[in-house]
Amino acid sequence: MHKAAVAKLAPGPDRTNETALYYACIAGALAHHGKRVTSQKPEVLKEALLDLAASTPEPWSGLMKKAAGV
Repeated sequence: MHKAAVAKLAPGPDRTNETALYYACIAGALAHHGKRVTSQKPEVLKEALLDLAASTPEPWSGLMKKAAGV
């Protein structure tokens, strides 16, 4: 449901923030619980998480890396 709501937002800061939150939730589930809560292909998800890791400060960067398996 969240992903569909984000897709309806116009490109801009709100959409960027909501997308980052979406991936932070996915990363948290993977890093802290070892659970996949998305149907994204693993290689696509890993790429997205590593992109976010490169553009976010700690502790978010570390969370994204851990979730990506790096």
